[in-house]
Amino acid sequence: MREPINPFRFFVVILFFIVFIGSGGIYLYKVFLAKKLVAIDVELRRIEAGFDQGLVDDMQKLANRLGASKEVLSNHIVVSPLFRMLEQNTLKTVRFNKFQYDFLREKSEIDVKMSGQASSYTSLALQAGILGSQKGVISPVFSNLDVDNKGRVTFDLDFSVDPKFMLYEENLVSLPTS
Repeated sequence: MREPINPFRFFVVILFFIVFIGSGGIYLYKVFLAKKLVAIDVELRRIEAGFDQGLVDDMQKLANRLGASKEVLSNHIVVSPLFRMLEQNTLKTVRFNKFQYDFLREKSEIDVKMSGQASSYTSLALQAGILGSQKGVISPVFSNLDVDNKGRVTFDLDFSVDPKFMLYEENLVSLPTS
């Protein structure tokens, strides 16, 4: 008479064989991956040897130049947006006869100094309101108000411009394409 099979023992033996076979499979898979890695490394070295080192060096120099060009263009300031804004927002009764601007890198702002004439104090007040509401114009100050011998109001105008308003990249879309 045979001794009955203990279900727990049977389960343990089956589990042992499954673990044993699984471990063997994992080991074989590890060996397979190691061989594949070596084959890929050999193939990569073969392809790398086929590259023209002079071409690679030239491409690296080109990439460095393109990066430097992008840096220069991203910080390049153009004055045309300021002139366009002044052209579109200057009243017909106001004219400017002097223009000067300085880019102050330490402050990261552009200072504009202008002089001009207006037909009256009312036109000058309207012009001040218009300039004060423009994008990019910071703190416009009209000073040295006087009336010349022809009855026109003379003035000086100082204001700052947000450098982002005058960045080349920001104005590419709006630049004329003549």
